[in-house]
Amino acid sequence: MLLNLMGPIGQEIYNTFIFQSVNDRENVDVLLKKFDEYYMFAGKKKLPRENVYEYINDLKSVVKEKNITDGENVIKEKILVEINETKFTNIAKTLIPSFVFSSNYNGLLLMEIAFIWKCYDDNDLLRDCTKCGYEHIENNCPALGKHCSKCNNWNHFGRRCPLIFVENCNYCGGAHFKRKCPAFNETCTKCNKKNHFSWKCQSVVIEFCRSCGMTHTASKAVCPANNTMCLFCNTMGHFSSRCYKKPHHQRY
Repeated sequence: MLLNLMGPIGQEIYNTFIFQSVNDRENVDVLLKKFDEYYMFAGKKKLPRENVYEYINDLKSVVKEKNITDGENVIKEKILVEINETKFTNIAKTLIPSFVFSSNYNGLLLMEIAFIWKCYDDNDLLRDCTKCGYEHIENNCPALGKHCSKCNNWNHFGRRCPLIFVENCNYCGGAHFKRKCPAFNETCTKCNKKNHFSWKCQSVVIEFCRSCGMTHTASKAVCPANNTMCLFCNTMGHFSSRCYKKPHHQRY
């Protein structure tokens, strides 16, 4: 009914939406939310040569101005209609081999999504080349054979010298100027520690945690039982089913 009332422009906007399930296509609450989000951003889309991080920052400014409490998820939904799922997945699989778009996209941090998007966006044409800083076709870098005045090495310009520019960063996996890492101040979804993306996490994985019985990184902060009160010993930090005071045959 709603679709019949919105007219041709509304139908055109509706056709740009991506839904999590077939039923959502006719769910009035879902549709109203998507139209609200569309008009909140005034139909804004990333321009072909626009920097992904700058675009994301613009979207953050919009949700902040509108006092949206769930801003990060709203932006994730917005990005869904703009990214190329195949290209995004291809890059994501190089970082997270088990990545499946339909089940893993929402679990990524917003800046992780931005990083992956920027990777394939830059790869379409060697945009912001790590050797020269310019845009050019493959195998035609103007820095090839050039001498760097900063480090006296060859094949890169001073603006991309390793003294000021990082390739294959240990914290994000990308290339950027020093002190400009996109993972800075981001919280890893694996270990809950800051300043690195999940695919660069070095935390050890516990296959069978004694406190919760599950698999997770070796950090008490990410253990599901961390803030749970045990009913047997009245102490925090483990499930009642894993309590050492419980008879062994009752544990599972």
